Parts: sequence; C-alpha cells; structure tokens
Amino acid sequence: MARAAICLLATSLGGCGDSREVQVRGVVQFQGQPVPYGTIYFEPAEDSGRWTPTGYALIRDGEFVTQRGDGCYAGRHIARIQAYDGQPTPLEEDLAAERIPGYEHQEALAVGNALCDEVEIPVDVDAESSPLRFDLPASTE
Repeated sequence: MARAAICLLATSLGGCGDSREVQVRGVVQFQGQPVPYGTIYFEPAEDSGRWTPTGYALIRDGEFVTQRGDGCYAGRHIARIQAYDGQPTPLEEDLAAERIPGYEHQEALAVGNALCDEVEIPVDVDAESSPLRFDLPASTE
C-alpha cells in the first residue's frame, strides 16, 4: 500500500510513468550551414502536465547528442538553442587558457560571437524522435 502511494505521488511529479531518459541527437543549422558551436536545452513545456529535468547538449559542427544524465525525458519540450560562430574572442581565449579547478567544460568558455538571438522551438521528444533537425532563423524580430 505504501509503495503504491509513493508511486502515485512520483507519477504526479514525473516519475514511475513514462519518465525514461531518452538520448536526443540531431543537427542545428543557421542559414543553411552547420552551427559551429552552441548549446541546446530541452525544457519541459509548461503544458506537459508534469515536471522532468531539463536536458542539455553542446552543439559541435552542427551536431548534438545528449549524454546519459544530461538527457531529457519523453514529452513536450521547448528547445532553447544558442548558436555561436566558434571563433573565440581574445578575452575568451584568455579565460579558456586559465584552468579552473573542478570545471570539466573548460572549452565552453570560448564560443565566439552569437549568430542569432536565442531561439525557442516547441518539440515533442520520445525514443523515436531522434534525430531532430533545427534550422535557425537569421533574426527573431
């Protein structure tokens, strides 16, 4: 009985139901070219009816893949994409050269200039939805 109550509570919070982490992969392009560097977050959509962790991946040469523990769960999400030219500015090169103890993503400090504003795209994610394809607009105005 207690276990059923825990599972019922966990289901309402996004557990015990279809809350398996799925690996998401895909491509991101800007003006028909692969995005050299960027980030993509998969935030659960407000209308998804449940809470799940936000998924995350780095974009390299137009491709991304979430890693175990950084993936997202099946359902409706808002993909938030930040795209950069990958050409570090002098300040970024200096920051990236300094080693930060305990920081494992040192290269993430040198991303270059933004290609466009952050883009938000609704997307449904499940085990069969990969690979995803995102074509970013030149401007969000």
